[in-house]
Amino acid sequence: MKRRFDWVTPLQLAAIPFGVVAFCLLLGEGRVALAWTVAALSVAVFLAGSVARNAIRRRARMLVQKHLGDSVLGPLRYDGEESWTATVVVDAKELKFKIGGDTHPDPALVAQAHLLVRSTRELRTQVRNLLDEMAEREPQHADEIRELEIEEVLLFDGAGMIYFTGGDPHRVWRCDLVDGRPVGLGFDS
Repeated sequence: MKRRFDWVTPLQLAAIPFGVVAFCLLLGEGRVALAWTVAALSVAVFLAGSVARNAIRRRARMLVQKHLGDSVLGPLRYDGEESWTATVVVDAKELKFKIGGDTHPDPALVAQAHLLVRSTRELRTQVRNLLDEMAEREPQHADEIRELEIEEVLLFDGAGMIYFTGGDPHRVWRCDLVDGRPVGLGFDS
């Protein structure tokens, strides 16, 4: 997602070539002190641009409306890390979402979450089928895999992932979500 205040970066990038060219021209004319002054100013503009860009982004994050409502997902809360969280109850079970977005949740990702909520039973069936299949393929982890339950669905920049609870507390089980279908169970330890 393109940020609103990216004008700082081109300014920064222009400062360095300008400084190099001016430095070389002034050195060629024998004006060493002025050449070093221009070089120092170019570096200062570059660094000041970084500081300004970071300050603007911090301020923009502070101005983000922290809570939004959605007709399907309910309350969406900004978590301060360029994502929004929502919890939906379907068939007496919670389904948590983390949806990408800077100042607002990404509309395409919200639409994808809407589809997943509307087809939660199908998603849970697909997840259960994947877990059963993987339990057959991985007999050393079969009991643990069969204990897994959906904890959270992450949707970022067109990519999706499902994280699970249950099983060994030293493993973080997850699968990818491709075209709304769970695939590729694995874990991080």
